Amino acid sequence: MSSDSGSDSSAEDRRPLASGRRRKSAINYGKIVEDMSITDFSGFDIFNADDDDLSLRYAAANSRLPFDRLSAEELNYFADIVQSKASKNLYLYLRNRCLQIWHMGPQVQLTYEAYKNEIKSPLNSDLNLLQRVHAFLERHCYINYGLFHVTVRKSPTIRRKVIVVGAGYAGLMAALQLRFFGFDVVLLEGRPRTGGRVMTYRFDNKQGVKGCGDLGGMIVMGIG
Repeated sequence: MSSDSGSDSSAEDRRPLASGRRRKSAINYGKIVEDMSITDFSGFDIFNADDDDLSLRYAAANSRLPFDRLSAEELNYFADIVQSKASKNLYLYLRNRCLQIWHMGPQVQLTYEAYKNEIKSPLNSDLNLLQRVHAFLERHCYINYGLFHVTVRKSPTIRRKVIVVGAGYAGLMAALQLRFFGFDVVLLEGRPRTGGRVMTYRFDNKQGVKGCGDLGGMIVMGIG
């Protein structure tokens, strides 16, 4: 059964599109990261490895981005970059380096100034490109996401209001990220608690027995 479904999927991937181009199979970046971190590099911090190329590749794969080419989002945002091979190679290095720096210390905000100071001459000569790279990665949450210490608060000229419905894990993270971007956020939750599917019940009986149990979802599917 599995071999038949696999062959059908492979045949579908090879089926020509209407334009004559062949369909590309999806790249499993989670599997790449898993293979690199478990099989080959168990026991040390790959982001601080001496081999820069290795750590840059890992940073890109860990961010679900191709190491040696621009993603579809990047092609739209950096259409001017792909006109020159030298410019494209410079962009890819600056992007992967920014991702590497972020993953080396994701507990603290990676500001543009901190990123710029890590890029050595002559690769730091195009300040406009440096700023665009940092802004793109931050805007699309490749850096400065999750729970981290904010060192520089954003002060937009117009502070817009956003309502987030649901104080589950996704709602809490969305509200936190929007607040980091400078929005005035209101979080609405219908139940008298936050957490959504994450719910822990704690008990302490008269005999002094303490314990807890998770009442929420046992399995949360997502990217590994």
